[in-house]
Order: sequence, then C-alpha cells, then structure tokens
Amino acid sequence: MSQSYKRVADDQHVLKTEDALRHWDSRRAGDQQWITHPPQNIGQVVYRHDGFLRALFELERRGLDITKANVLDVGAANGYGLRYFLVNGFRVDQLHGVDLFADRVEMGHQITPGIDLRHGDGAALPYPDASFDIVCEQFCFCHIPDQAGIKEKISAEMLRVTKPGGYILVNDWRMGSESKKLYGMSVSRIKAFFPGLPIVARYRSQLFPPIGRPVSKYFPALYGLFRLVPFLTGSWLTVLQKPAAAAPSAGRTAG
Repeated sequence: MSQSYKRVADDQHVLKTEDALRHWDSRRAGDQQWITHPPQNIGQVVYRHDGFLRALFELERRGLDITKANVLDVGAANGYGLRYFLVNGFRVDQLHGVDLFADRVEMGHQITPGIDLRHGDGAALPYPDASFDIVCEQFCFCHIPDQAGIKEKISAEMLRVTKPGGYILVNDWRMGSESKKLYGMSVSRIKAFFPGLPIVARYRSQLFPPIGRPVSKYFPALYGLFRLVPFLTGSWLTVLQKPAAAAPSAGRTAG
C-alpha cells in the first residue's frame, strides 16, 4: 500500500528521495496492510526503542534537563520518531519536525495534534540559529541519495540550529545498497558530515532486516543475543555534541 507524496519542490534531490521512498514502500507492502506492527517487525521496533532509551539516559546523565529540552527531528515523516520522545518524558510542545512531503506532515497532525510538524526541506531549515537542545535524524539520511552535497547541507543546517553544548542524534543504517536505493551512514561518513564534533556515545539499535525480521518472527527470545554480534547490528544510534560556546574573555582592568 504505497502512499502518494506531495513534495516541497521538484529539486533533483527531492525527486530522488521520493523515488527511494516509493521503492521501499513497495518492498514493505506486506507490512503496510497492518496498522499494528506485524511479528517480523516487533523485535526491530523494541530494540530501536532500547537504543533510544539508553541514549536519552546518557543525555540526562550529562546534565540535559529533559523537562526543558527542545527537540527537532529532520525528515520526521508523520512524527513517528518524535513519539519515542513523547513516551519518555517530553511534552508535545517540546517536539518539532520537518519533512519534505506534505501528506506525511498532514497525517502527523492527525495522529499527534500539538507536535509542531512542518512541511519543509532539511537543507534549508526554517528555524533560527541555536534553537534546539537535541536535533536528530532517524532513518532519513539512508533514503537521500549521495549527490549534489545535499547531506552536507542538511548536516550543516542541523548543526546550525543546535544550541552550543546541545546534541545531534544520528539513528540510521550503517550500510546501504545502491541497487536497493538505501544509502548507509557509517561512522566515517557521520564524522565527515559533522566534522569536528566528538562522538560521545553509540548504541546498538536494530539487526539488519534480512536477519532481524525472521528472528523477530520465529525466535523472538533470541533477538537480544543476536544483537550482541557486532556485524549483525545494522543500525546504530550515534550521539554527537556541539561544542559549548567559549566564555567571553575578561576585559583588562585599567591601571
């Protein structure tokens, strides 16, 4: 059950992203007939949430005030990824998202009224500098083809709207396939897109789908054990921190 996409523009990267999403809609057609998650996806969802919870705990341990932190999700679709924040102590007024396709944003408004979902391009975010404590992308980069420096523009925008001392979360597949229209985000690529930002933590998320889906469906009790094997873990949540603003130099006292 593929969905229609009302795009923000006819730019080449938008068209290619739309093509990649349509491709994955067709591959997941069997899943999309269900409103709930089918058994083959339950383990994938549970362990995505596991990595996310561990990252949030680490941010709070580092001093982030969850009750005041503003969050932006780039490529938010219908707000699905933002709902992970919602069930873990964040209020709807703290949550913001941008997506290229208007119908996904409209659906999000219906599902979770109150979350600030906007139709827009991550390469030109409609927010002032230093607006958010957390800026994330969740399986967004993997659907954007590697061309024309678009990911570099999006990552630069993510960095621009992150507050000094704030955090950038990259939750994505670490490997991809051109033929499958999936574009992976390895550690080296994350470092290239966010140069100079230290990686402060990384958490296992989901197994690669050809392994994770059958394990989830037929051997759910073993999913956590399979995830301990590093090369089977397909997606990781990487936490980067933007440097805090330098303290102003003290003025010289007149003598």
